[in-house]
Amino acid sequence: MAEALADAGYLASGVNPVQIKAYGAARQARTKTDAVDARSIADFCASQCPPQWTPPPPARRGPRVLVARRDAWVVLRTHE
Repeated sequence: MAEALADAGYLASGVNPVQIKAYGAARQARTKTDAVDARSIADFCASQCPPQWTPPPPARRGPRVLVARRDAWVVLRTHE
């Protein structure tokens, strides 16, 4: 998803979800809804300025997909 956003021209950051949860708890956000979560993530990014994620070059994307697919086949074979 991050690659698709970056390809579309959006900025993306990779943040540990535990950091977002701790930030919400520090702000005493007791309600757990999608709207509250979205606001908490937006506030976290505005105040903490996480580093921008840069996608891998296209030459590295193809082999990574193939390796992931091979790993899935190995797991499937092991299950069988």
